[in-house]
Amino acid sequence: MTPPAAAAPGAFDPIDPDVVLRAGLGRFEHLAVVDSTMERARELAADPSCPLPAAVVADVQTRGRGRRGGARQDR
Repeated sequence: MTPPAAAAPGAFDPIDPDVVLRAGLGRFEHLAVVDSTMERARELAADPSCPLPAAVVADVQTRGRGRRGGARQDR
């Protein structure tokens, strides 16, 4: 899997960090581009040093599968 691309430093992030903290997440990643958010989440879950629960969102997925294995296309 291609390493995820982080959002540019200082870029506007529409996800409020306070909401993330109140949700009780151990880790939250908002990526500009990633192959698959689910694959990235699996990598985090397999890492014993990663605090869980974790959530991953991306502006663009290049190989996201969608539900039931169907092709997914970002707009």
